[in-house]
Amino acid sequence: MSKIIDYSQSKIICYDGICNFCNRWVSLLLKLDKKNRFKYLWLQSETAKSILSKHQFDATHVSTIVYLNKGKLYTKSTAVIKILSDLKGMWMLTKLLLLIPKIIRDTIYIIIARYRYQLFGKQDSCKRPDINQENQFIS
Repeated sequence: MSKIIDYSQSKIICYDGICNFCNRWVSLLLKLDKKNRFKYLWLQSETAKSILSKHQFDATHVSTIVYLNKGKLYTKSTAVIKILSDLKGMWMLTKLLLLIPKIIRDTIYIIIARYRYQLFGKQDSCKRPDINQENQFIS
């Protein structure tokens, strides 16, 4: 699916590949990211487990999005804010959300994450990328 990538210099979004909510979020990002800034990786993959273990992160816990930005790891609400602000343009204004205390942001994130399958459903396996977007996904 993908070419050799220098993970330490990439912007990688690791997400729950069976979660319908997470897949919709990634579909939206793919539309918004006209410059293909991001690479995408399912938390369920062996590649994610390998990459994230180098950051002392256990990828078996798929209750959070993980954003690796040039070697720095972000999770939960901070990951979402960093991803959106990295889209540049008007999206940089989302950085203002970092002014909200992390405990409040992450509490909201955790509640959504806890009920995402009940609210949005899930798939039996990770959704395959569209043929035109395969180069954005890490296998």
